[in-house]
Amino acid sequence: MDWQLVTQSLGGGILTGSVYGVAAVGLALVFGVVGVVNFAHGAMIMLGMYVVWYLHQWTSLDPFLLSLVAAVVGLGLGWFIQYVLVNKVMGTGQEGPLLVTVGISLIFVAVAEFVFSSNPRSVKPSYGDATFSVGPAQFSVTRLIAMLAAVAFTLALHNVLRKTDLGRSIRAVSQNRTAAQLMGLNVATVYAAAMALGAASAFFAGGVSASLLPVTPNAGLSLMLMSFVAAVLGGLGSIRGAFAAGIIVGLAEGAGALLLEGTLKTLVVFALFVLVLLLRPEGVFKR
Repeated sequence: MDWQLVTQSLGGGILTGSVYGVAAVGLALVFGVVGVVNFAHGAMIMLGMYVVWYLHQWTSLDPFLLSLVAAVVGLGLGWFIQYVLVNKVMGTGQEGPLLVTVGISLIFVAVAEFVFSSNPRSVKPSYGDATFSVGPAQFSVTRLIAMLAAVAFTLALHNVLRKTDLGRSIRAVSQNRTAAQLMGLNVATVYAAAMALGAASAFFAGGVSASLLPVTPNAGLSLMLMSFVAAVLGGLGSIRGAFAAGIIVGLAEGAGALLLEGTLKTLVVFALFVLVLLLRPEGVFKR
């Protein structure tokens, strides 16, 4: 067995899985509070990539620092989408919010293609060619920083949900909406706050991914797919579970790269996905 290849694939899976994890956190948060799968999540990831690309072209600042700016943009956009659009159809069942988020996704992708075209763009920090060694394997410093940024963002979000009045309000609504309303909470505002934080996670995930992947209007689709798998594996609604499951998905993808060629590596991920749904449909990390 080629241990260099094994270390390279599994180590790379952990680094990539952390990005899946921070993206999955946003999906899990929105579903856990609002009860809606945000199908605009992938488009939000893509917009985060373009925000960082544009600001990096304009300012030459570090793209991981600019990812925080992207997260702030996501906060505002997520709040607007939920408060102005999705909240209007919350009383129509699951179909209304789902169709609204699908429509928003299509609009975002179409606008990105119109404004930026389909030509891939790239973001390369000054240390883009730097590497570090783990045993016989070599890894990009950029991917390590992306992992550390993803971990830091997830911990910060976890602290917001656990230690602030906003976080307590969000958790109260997610546990019992009726009781939260009787205690005087404005559920529509809490929904908007949850969507805002979920969108911030998506934009941040896109921002850190801009240094790792080509920036295109469809770049968020594959990231959303993997983050959705991670959110389901972790137990929809579980923040820590979603991030941990993102690492598991990354490891499964790395293992797939050892066993299969090209894009077939994702078969291992989906095989794991189906297996977990069969054996533990509530997710590996029960909420």
